This record gives sequence, structure tokens and C-alpha cells, in this order.
Amino acid sequence: MSNELKTLDDGMLAAPSYLEADKAGADSALAEMRRYVRPPRIKIVQRTSDMYLEKGFKPGDVLMIPQLVKIAEQHQPFFFVPIYFFAQWCEQNPIALKGQAPMIRASTFDERSKIARYAKDPQQRRQPHPDYPAQAKNSDYDIRYVEYLNYVISLVNHPAAGMPCVLSFSAGEWGTGSSFGGLIMMRRMKDRDGNMVHVKPYCCQYQATVADPRKNSKGAWFGLDLSNPAPDSGVSPWVQEAEMRAYQGLALQFHEAHKADLLVVDREEDIEGTIVPDAKDTEY
Repeated sequence: MSNELKTLDDGMLAAPSYLEADKAGADSALAEMRRYVRPPRIKIVQRTSDMYLEKGFKPGDVLMIPQLVKIAEQHQPFFFVPIYFFAQWCEQNPIALKGQAPMIRASTFDERSKIARYAKDPQQRRQPHPDYPAQAKNSDYDIRYVEYLNYVISLVNHPAAGMPCVLSFSAGEWGTGSSFGGLIMMRRMKDRDGNMVHVKPYCCQYQATVADPRKNSKGAWFGLDLSNPAPDSGVSPWVQEAEMRAYQGLALQFHEAHKADLLVVDREEDIEGTIVPDAKDTEY
């Protein structure tokens, strides 16, 4: 037996067949660890994503980071189930300080906080850095206040299915994330009394594709187009009953973690994500 960890083509670790799997998630130690684990995050490789391009990935590739699991290429659809949603507001250091200071100065889930108020106000979401008064008129030294729309998802028909990860939308992609919330709200059904009610997000499956680069006056970047599964995809818009119970449990876990401020999204590896232009003032 080899002493080295081996990685499969899909990026997952190859484990010996005799190992005991924690199928039910009942191990108390693992249950405690889950309270503090930072879920992986979905990342689209941009033309400026040097650290990923150097590893052989291409612009438009969709990755799960930090594991560096490739999910799809540009124009290749992938499918997922939204498990949980939460908004987050961050105070971010200027791009000019890349490599000198952490990307995130502070973050919060509190919509009433100063960070959230600034992020929602087009006139205040950029502020001069107090430590660099000589650069007050240089926007590259501005502190940015950013609102993130975060969906905890589980991939479908993929080797990494079942591993919750975070799909985030901000700045120029904020509108995409907001519109996706509207798409979820459109899934409705009749209850036992014949009333139309919303279907839980974790009961539904959706499709995502990196299309051609988006462009505006501030630049070009790759984003996701989100929709219901295409009729010819072979993927149902609904999850199976057994899967629904598992997703329901995950939704409860993330709700509890969010409520206890234990849900963390690591954005430090995405500092080059500032290539995505700021949202237009009319977007939120």
C-alpha cells in the first residue's frame, strides 16, 4: 500500500476500499468539525487569474477552490441544487495593497451595520483609505464596501456532488445573483388545501453555464448564466425524495451555522476578482 495521497482525475482523493465512511454524518467529532469548516467556493477563472492560469486552467473554467477541482469549461453546463442563501457585507482593502494587506478588512451578516449601509449606498461604497491621505483622489486606494449574495449549493451529476460549496455574486454579477433568487421564487406548487406555495430551494435543480465574456465601459469578465435545466439536458428540475431529505438536513446545518456566526467564506484567494467591474448604481 502506498503512503502517498493519490488524486483522481476529478480532483477527489482516492481512498482505500476498506476505510469506513461516515455515511450518516453521525460521528460526533466530524459533526463538531462541520461547525467550523469553511465551505469550498465556486470560482470562475478570469483572464487576469494568474495563479490559476499558471496551474493550467483556462479563462472561463469553473473551479471549486481551494481544492482546485474543475467543474466545467466555458460553454459547458453544470447542474446544482441551492441549499441555503445568505447575504454578507465586506469592507475590502484597495487593490493597490494587494500582497501587502488582506483582502477583507471586516465582514458582517448584520444588514443594519455600517458596512452593510455603505455597501448599499452608491455614494458611500467607496471611501478613501484613512492611512493613505496622499492618495485620497486615487480610486485604486479606495476602501470598498461590497454586498455578496451567497448560495450554498450542491453539484449534481458530478464527482464532487454532495460536497456543499458557495456560489457568490457581487459587483457586476450582483444582478445575476439577485435574478437567480427570483428564479427560485418562481418554483411553486399547490399545497393540500389547493393554495399556491413556494417550493423549498433544496427541492430544485438548476443549470449554470459560463457564456461569452460580459462587457461594459469598465471592462470584460466571465460570469454565469443561470436557468432551469434545459429540456435536452436529461436533468430533472426536481430532486429525488431521498436526496431532498439529505439536502433538508444540510439546509438546517447551514442555517444554524449562519445564526451562530460560524459560517465563513474565504475570499482571500480571489483578490484578483476585482477585475469584475463595480455594480452600476442602479443595481441595488
